[in-house]
Amino acid sequence: MGEREEQTKVIDCPQLAQSQYMVVRDRSTGKTENVVGPMVYVPGAHESCGAPQQCPQLTHEEYIVVTDSRTGTMKTVLGPQIYAPGKYDQVSGVKKCSALSQQEYIIVTDTNSGEMRNVVGPTLYQPGPYDSVSKKQSVYNLSRNEYIYIQDGEGCMKMVRGEARVIPDPLENVLGGVRKAVNLSKNEYIYVQDEEGRIRVVRGEALVIPSPLEQVIGGVRTALNLAKNE
Repeated sequence: MGEREEQTKVIDCPQLAQSQYMVVRDRSTGKTENVVGPMVYVPGAHESCGAPQQCPQLTHEEYIVVTDSRTGTMKTVLGPQIYAPGKYDQVSGVKKCSALSQQEYIIVTDTNSGEMRNVVGPTLYQPGPYDSVSKKQSVYNLSRNEYIYIQDGEGCMKMVRGEARVIPDPLENVLGGVRKAVNLSKNEYIYVQDEEGRIRVVRGEALVIPSPLEQVIGGVRTALNLAKNE
């Protein structure tokens, strides 16, 4: 009886540089872990190796969210640094922190508790792992003749007049943007129509601010000065 020939498969061992890592999976258990360079990694009999990846290189305006695959615990890793993932780390893509000017703000929602809050510039906001961040929004800077209507989460409405710096609460909405009051001189007047079609006359001198459900019809008009016999 002839000798049995054994076939041996030659596998190249992955080489990891200083700033590289790879994911190694145990096919028998399904478990994964990260292996960080620099090193030449010799896989076990039941292990498969992912392609080498670059460790996240973070600037001072960047961050990543890292999840522990065993516990589900999340943490934020802030730059500047090169982050070498731990054995059980699952790493998100690199994200940008919100750089806010003095005239900007964002709404931050804690996805665990549902709590919402404003973050107002100037600042570089570095989110926590459970923070959901809105797009940047502009602060309302109202001059003397400007005003806005704000509606809250329950539908109640209020008016805010200038001069004022206004930052709506997270559940508030500004209706119709910034509006300008109508400044009437002594001989001027306007027609104002409400939501039911009723029309009233407003005469100067006056600074007129229509309600949210009113509109000015036809602009500012000038009164006629008639002589006694005209």
